[in-house]
Amino acid sequence: MSLLTTSLVDMLKPSKEKKILFYDSFVIEHTLISVSAIVSQVMLLPETYEVNDGGLDRDIDSLISDLPQSSLKLRRDMKAYYLGGNIDIGVLIQDNEEREFISNLFTSEANKLKISNRELVLRSLNASTFLNYFFLFENSIKKIYIEEYQTNPDEFLRSKDLISKLLRKKLKKDNTHSLFYEQLYKRTKTLISEKNLNSLWGVLNFIRNQQAHSNGKFDTKAQDILESKIEEYCASYKDEESKDNTLAIKMLLHVLEEILEQVKENGYITFNNSIENLIKNISIMVMESLYHCEPMK
Repeated sequence: MSLLTTSLVDMLKPSKEKKILFYDSFVIEHTLISVSAIVSQVMLLPETYEVNDGGLDRDIDSLISDLPQSSLKLRRDMKAYYLGGNIDIGVLIQDNEEREFISNLFTSEANKLKISNRELVLRSLNASTFLNYFFLFENSIKKIYIEEYQTNPDEFLRSKDLISKLLRKKLKKDNTHSLFYEQLYKRTKTLISEKNLNSLWGVLNFIRNQQAHSNGKFDTKAQDILESKIEEYCASYKDEESKDNTLAIKMLLHVLEEILEQVKENGYITFNNSIENLIKNISIMVMESLYHCEPMK
């Protein structure tokens, strides 16, 4: 199964004889994220309604443009509601201020990017979904580490150490390091070693940091760092290791290179299906591999 597969909406079903709590918890939370994301994104596609792009775009534009009037009406209704309870809230300070409505800002941003409001909504949903998958995976590994393998409760756990330290400590202590990466390779056809997984995680973690702290903007320094991390991932493969699945690895590298090109051209990242699928599928396949390595309890 490719790490870029869009239609991966299934996960390894735990057996009745082997119930692993961390895996059960992950499956439920992952399901909530996935179904919500799929439904919300599909609702913004013209083919869902058998209409052309223009018709759906007009409906969404109308909804967004009506937001200011809806907000003003709610404010008026709030005054009436309080008066009904014999409470006079007086003049609201907001009524005497010049206010900027989010609808205007949103449409202005879409115009700046030369895309429709609908497309910007989809991009925003993709970005949110990426972060949701990222945090679920990160928190799942951290929770396993804290509950069973952490020796210093005051230890600061950094996201960049998720694979190279937290996951590694679990695998080494359980004596399942080799078995885990054998499983991961069978599932991904791409990630052969800890070095591969850790360097790819480095790319995704940096993208997450830029989205969380810089709203997805990449200045020249950030672009250079992203390029170096992609190069590090590329260099993580040895020729003799990757020869059996050169095509799958090249496909993934091609997607990463496209992300870099787009970031260098525009100065920001566009969260498309490929990026979303990458973090989604990595999290699934890592957790499935961990489940496989867990002993019966």
